[in-house]
Amino acid sequence: MRRSRDHSFSDHIKKLSGLLLLISMLILLSRYGYSSPSPLGEDGSLIPRQILFGNPDKTSVKISPDGSRISYLAPVNGVLN
Repeated sequence: MRRSRDHSFSDHIKKLSGLLLLISMLILLSRYGYSSPSPLGEDGSLIPRQILFGNPDKTSVKISPDGSRISYLAPVNGVLN
C-alpha cells in the first residue's frame, strides 16, 4: 500500500512541475511579448519584390553520394537552365 501512495505523490509532483513550467512560459510571453516576422527590412523599408520573387542565384543544390561534388541549376544569360 505504501508504494501506491509514493507513486501517486510522484505523479502529483510531476503534474505540478509541468503546470508551473506552463505558467512561467505564459508569464514570460505576456511580459516580453511575441513579435511576428515583419516584411520590413532592417532600416524599416519594405523588402524589394525582386529579392522575394526574383530568380534565385542557384537552385536544386545536390551533393554527390561520396560528398566530392555538388551540382545546382543557375541562370545563364538571365534564364534559369
